[in-house]
Amino acid sequence: NARKTNKEEQICEGTVTSVVAEGWLYKKGSGNDLIGSKSFKPRWARLVFLNLFPVEGRPDHEGTVPVLQVYWHQYASIPSSSIRLDGASFQTINKPTSKSWNPYRFGIVGACGKVLRTFSASKEERDQWVNALNVVKAGYEAQVLKAKVEQERQRRKAELPPTPRSMRKPAQIKLRTFSPPRKPTQV
Repeated sequence: NARKTNKEEQICEGTVTSVVAEGWLYKKGSGNDLIGSKSFKPRWARLVFLNLFPVEGRPDHEGTVPVLQVYWHQYASIPSSSIRLDGASFQTINKPTSKSWNPYRFGIVGACGKVLRTFSASKEERDQWVNALNVVKAGYEAQVLKAKVEQERQRRKAELPPTPRSMRKPAQIKLRTFSPPRKPTQV
């Protein structure tokens, strides 16, 4: 495989559970293709939740994660690249003084702090994409935090010694009324 990829940009294998957004973006070339082009190229992009196929020895490759899939065209069945968005941040870039046809850009910054990919669109579309990316990431992070809190709660519950009977919550007792015993009658 002659194509170089970033560790954080890879073909993620799994099942798409939901598509959040999709549309055309201009992707800045990485310079890793045959002619070393770094120009912007039109690409079809999909923001999805991907249920990853488990990979032995890779605990980071399980569960459902947000992914930006980039395709050569709208009808392609396999993405040319996929960027996992857990741990990523998004950076808007304005170059309005530039004589460039695409002054409104956004970058996906990996957990390492490096810009993984730069995309361009109209100002309105760029803002919609960045908003969708931030909303999806925030929802994903809240879900992960909730799962960690629940896991910690279960761990602590398992570590606690059993509560002595005397300290347990008293059981609800039903009071029954008794009538005094009858005196036996003599015959």
